[in-house]
Amino acid sequence: MLSRWTRFVPLASVLLLPLVIAVIALSPSRPPSTASGQDVIAFYLANPAPRLLSAYLGGIVVFLDLVFYGWLRSYLSRVPATEWLATIAFGGAMLFAAGSGVSFGCQYALADVPGRLDPAAAQALNVLQNDLFIFIEGPGLAGLMVSFGIAIAISR
Repeated sequence: MLSRWTRFVPLASVLLLPLVIAVIALSPSRPPSTASGQDVIAFYLANPAPRLLSAYLGGIVVFLDLVFYGWLRSYLSRVPATEWLATIAFGGAMLFAAGSGVSFGCQYALADVPGRLDPAAAQALNVLQNDLFIFIEGPGLAGLMVSFGIAIAISR
């Protein structure tokens, strides 16, 4: 029965584009990593609702990413020459998802109760949210894009 549903998994990629656009539109900017804790709190106190919705939608995007990339890994693993590339790419997808999940979690924590956060905690969450991309999300995204791209080119 599950095999009947797998033919619909590629449609997850169709849902991703509008969701990613919504996430970006709802939270187009955030305080820089150099912002003080008070500035971060003031920023999130000004308009928390769109940032909360952005964090929720970001969680859905992370889930749909993993579903789609898991399916793509399975599909590309059918060709023995690309199986190892598909595995590396899915590892990159998991790394990207983990970093994105933490980043969206930080955004949610900042927007949920900004007035009750200690300035030092707000500043730490803001720095994490801003800087996770460099060492977690970025390498994961690069790994999945490069490996899946090569695998797709090889498998035709």
